[in-house]
Amino acid sequence: MFGLLDTLKLGAGLAGGLMLYHLYAVSIGYPSAARQARAGYVLVAEKSAAEAQAAEMERQRNAAAKAGGRAPQAPCRRRSRRAGRQRHTRNRDPIL
Repeated sequence: MFGLLDTLKLGAGLAGGLMLYHLYAVSIGYPSAARQARAGYVLVAEKSAAEAQAAEMERQRNAAAKAGGRAPQAPCRRRSRRAGRQRHTRNRDPIL
């Protein structure tokens, strides 16, 4: 039914097809799957970090309420006006 030459051509076509599929998978398939997996991991990591932060804030609030004090607040990051003026005038060269 099939001769030796037909069998060799069939095998070469099969090997070429597998090679092309492998090149596709390595260049396009696997990197996109890895990228999607990393994106999913980042979302899960951000969610778990937010949950941990919320749990810690709740723990601190409960501890402060139990101690009878006020709940801790975030520190103010704003500088005073004086510090802002000094920063701008500190390194200024005098006008001659």
